Amino acid sequence: MSDLTLRYDIDGATTRMTVEGSVDACQCRTLRDGLEMARGLRAAGPIIVDVGGADRLAAVALLILRRAADDARRAGRTLTVCNLRLETVHDPRSVRLFRSLWSDQPDGPTFPAPETGRRHARRRRGSPAVATAR
Repeated sequence: MSDLTLRYDIDGATTRMTVEGSVDACQCRTLRDGLEMARGLRAAGPIIVDVGGADRLAAVALLILRRAADDARRAGRTLTVCNLRLETVHDPRSVRLFRSLWSDQPDGPTFPAPETGRRHARRRRGSPAVATAR
């Protein structure tokens, strides 16, 4: 297990939070606090959460990301989760949970179907997985 590192960059009105390392159940409070910090760095503007550097995401982390996206939307902001990779979500139940959490988002990430290995139709071939709450 690797340590969790959160990094923040501000470019104009956009706040970017980069997540690196493992977000297991013990690290989820740090993730939640980090998302609150990202919201507090700017009063307005989009927030991008890049999880491409995460090597593990627990089911609770997926719930926290969705809740943060919903909170941002209620505040009139957009929170986008980008670079989510299937291999970071180790538990198949977590993949199903994530699909259900983001099912109302047309641009939400999709994963290969476990039984066939084919991609869901909603994701264009070659496009990165991105989840956005609007």
